[in-house]
Amino acid sequence: MKRSTPIIDVLFIGGSSLLLFFTFLGNIHLFDWDEINFAECAREMIVSNDFWHVQIDFKPFHEKPPLFIWLQVLSMKLFGINEFAARFPNAVCGLVTLLSLYIIGVKHFHRSFAMLWVLCFMGSILPHFYFKSGIIDPWFNYFIFISLYFLYRYLKESSLLFIIVAGLFCGLAVFTQGPVAYLLLMLTLVSYQSFNAYRIQSIRRAFLPYIVPALLFTVLSFSFLMLWYAIDIWQRGPALFYDFIAYQVRLLSTEDAGHGGFPGYHVVVLLIGCFPASFIAGYAFKNKSAYTYTRSSFSTLLLILGIVVLVVFSLVQSKIVHYSSLCYYPISFFAAIALVQLHRKKGLLPRYLQTAILSIFLLLTVLLILAPLIPMTMVQPLLSKDPFAQANLNATLEWSIIPMILAGIYGVVAIVLYWYGNTVRLHRLITSAYFALTIAYLHLFFWFYLPNVERISQHSAIAFFHSLRYEKAYVGVYGYKSYAPLFYANVQPDTLFANNTREAVLLHTPLSKPIYMLTKEPYTKELDSLGFECYGRLNGFVFLLKNPAIKP
Repeated sequence: MKRSTPIIDVLFIGGSSLLLFFTFLGNIHLFDWDEINFAECAREMIVSNDFWHVQIDFKPFHEKPPLFIWLQVLSMKLFGINEFAARFPNAVCGLVTLLSLYIIGVKHFHRSFAMLWVLCFMGSILPHFYFKSGIIDPWFNYFIFISLYFLYRYLKESSLLFIIVAGLFCGLAVFTQGPVAYLLLMLTLVSYQSFNAYRIQSIRRAFLPYIVPALLFTVLSFSFLMLWYAIDIWQRGPALFYDFIAYQVRLLSTEDAGHGGFPGYHVVVLLIGCFPASFIAGYAFKNKSAYTYTRSSFSTLLLILGIVVLVVFSLVQSKIVHYSSLCYYPISFFAAIALVQLHRKKGLLPRYLQTAILSIFLLLTVLLILAPLIPMTMVQPLLSKDPFAQANLNATLEWSIIPMILAGIYGVVAIVLYWYGNTVRLHRLITSAYFALTIAYLHLFFWFYLPNVERISQHSAIAFFHSLRYEKAYVGVYGYKSYAPLFYANVQPDTLFANNTREAVLLHTPLSKPIYMLTKEPYTKELDSLGFECYGRLNGFVFLLKNPAIKP
């Protein structure tokens, strides 16, 4: 029987997305590196009027293809070059993602499951948080997920249209971030078909019929990227393409500076970052009544995808939180399975799971209440080996009693939910309330706590760069990597930096305009011999100035 999509659900999901994802986008500055990196690439496209090539500091940028940057350019054309515009594409992705989950859930399962899947995704910490960011991963993950969905449709129905659509969506993912999208999908499919080969005892039947479709999928997966690079190679030669390939290999084989971690890093990130869905998802495999869901081919594909992502990025030397963010889809999916079966069978989450969920909520409550009360002078001795971090804590923070009261109220609500957790007739409401309460905690953090996190971590530097937007001067950083001076000082194209790094030019080239440099503590006057003078220190940052060596 054909299932309809209730318009009231679509309107509810759309309204919730507008309320939750499109608010607070421009209230704080972009964070270094990733947010400012991509926003700066978009700004430079607009400033240079070159919308085909990705640039950073107005030099070719080989790390990312242009699709996400183009989305930010469109947004900046609509809203101006600012934080809201940089984050707007991901808010749109949040809306599109939730509607897609709902439509897929209704089509292949039923309305209750679809709504619970949406709730589990929207109401978990990092999946919600990422739709309010300016990083590249939400769209990248969405394209991979939709590609996998149409591959599933192809495996079930053998329609050539589905393999074409799957290939095009994989192509969009590759054109967003790189060939790792194709790698993850192919590893998932090969693992899935290997499982089928074992089940039917025939490697030939499991793989042979799919060789030609796999070739078509591969060609489509790289079509956008290869067309773009072919034009770039024709215009400027193959250097950028070679750098891109070398970067992809280096990303998978070496530890990026400052991004190491232990082998189980992503397991811990997903367990905490996808709370409460991550706590509930495992119960789908313990509940025998959920087998009709967990043994479906779509469930198997999603499970294998999650395992592939975990294995690949646990082996990768660089450990970054968003590397495993594609797992948000299977985690929320299996959490929804667990909940729909509990609701249908009038079952209850085990008390140990309810206790674990309550513990996290109370931990959040305690942290949010204590954060404004603990003097930073008490924390600074713990950072004695990091003078920069110690000085960061000298930042002036803005607190009020409102977030502490709200955190206390949320904690009381969590206790009430736990108290009534074994009441069967309330269990559906209570499990749904876990996700609503998580959203409430998140928005409390967004409005009252994240601005103070920024004041501690980077506000002094951003304010410094922003103050130089209209100054006839050069600006840069010394001793560390940052895209902030480019974006916030509104740096314009200058051939002076075409063949060398900005830092090297500003340090060693006589120039006709003042040079403002920012560095971090501890600073021991190492630039004095080059004519720089320290004229201020604030919250771990050191402000340096060099007056013109050549009169204009």
